[in-house]
Amino acid sequence: MNVKKKSTYLQLTLLFISGFISTSVLAIEQGKVAFNENCKACHSLDRFNTGPSLVYIRDNYPDENHAAFLAWVKSPGKKNPDSIQMPPMAHLSDTVITQIHEYILTVSQHIKEQKDKPKFPPFKRPARKYPYVTRGVLPFTSPASIVVSLTPKLSIVWDSTIAKVRYAYPTFNSFNGEKKREENNKQILYRENDNTGFSFIQDQAIKFLGYELIEGYPEFHYQAGNMEVKEKITLGSTPHSFKRSFQISGIHQQDDKISLDLSHANKGGASSKIIASRGRLNNNILNLTATDVNNFSVEVVLP
Repeated sequence: MNVKKKSTYLQLTLLFISGFISTSVLAIEQGKVAFNENCKACHSLDRFNTGPSLVYIRDNYPDENHAAFLAWVKSPGKKNPDSIQMPPMAHLSDTVITQIHEYILTVSQHIKEQKDKPKFPPFKRPARKYPYVTRGVLPFTSPASIVVSLTPKLSIVWDSTIAKVRYAYPTFNSFNGEKKREENNKQILYRENDNTGFSFIQDQAIKFLGYELIEGYPEFHYQAGNMEVKEKITLGSTPHSFKRSFQISGIHQQDDKISLDLSHANKGGASSKIIASRGRLNNNILNLTATDVNNFSVEVVLP
């Protein structure tokens, strides 16, 4: 091949390459315009927006999967249950969809998917120091109940409406109001059967006077008729027991038939051990004298 023919061949080759490049660049530019008009509102370059990113589309629909890309754009269906369904783009011709695909593959080259950073640091529940007292909506008791959390495994529910212990449950258990009654019921460790408690409360209106924290433990104060009662709830002698310390005033010396009903039910059917500092315990009924009630305690040891 002489020099003239070589020159002509080179010129034709360059013209062909130049024409191909120009056509490809034009297709990509046309694809960009079509993308901005039809896709940009929902698809960002490197992160999930309303729909998947261009990086995701590039990885899932590379050039060799062009036919699948065409089918997806025309009839996308719902692939991600956490996002809205993409509307079908059947109004676009295969040529326009191809140009959009070429633009996506070009603009997303060497780009990595970006994960959205949380706007706020993840919530970390502050460490609790035991004991602590909280109020909340709990099942099987009145909305006026107070929770005394003694350990991570033992919380006592004290109802200020009837002025007595309702039940004990593991602190770590998620008691959620009235929504999961059956599940919550299975978690209760100890439940008192009687709703009256002291015999002198029969037919007496109860006036709750609040509580005082003493070294973190609550001492509840309430009134029933002429009697005033202070009841302090603390951890017992073991991590599986709780103690109720009472001081009662307003009792007359002749009132020698005072009792406290401590009948109860336990998880699994076994009975708790009741230890009273004063009085006589008979079938979980604690009989007290007027002198006994001045200052006495009851410890409940869970099985």
